[in-house]
Amino acid sequence: RLGAGQQHLQRGVVEPARSQAAGCLSNALEDSATLYGEAMGVRCMRKHFASYVDFAEPDGQAARSWRGWLCRARTVSEALDALAAFAEAEPGSLAVAA
Repeated sequence: RLGAGQQHLQRGVVEPARSQAAGCLSNALEDSATLYGEAMGVRCMRKHFASYVDFAEPDGQAARSWRGWLCRARTVSEALDALAAFAEAEPGSLAVAA
């Protein structure tokens, strides 16, 4: 069974580069933290991080690894570090938290 990202690609939807999508999520994270405060803003973004990883990472084990790192972030700084690492990582590589 194909994931949501792969289904979109089969329909001709162009997937944004990881760095472009990570940039958009970084902006949304900062806006969310401004609106709700840091802790709640980061928490509200977790579902978006998980959806992004599920779309951008075809390898299930790698996706779980990245989702775990992103969704455990407690601060904007931790989340931004994880997003930047994911954006630069090769598809299929596991997350290595700093």
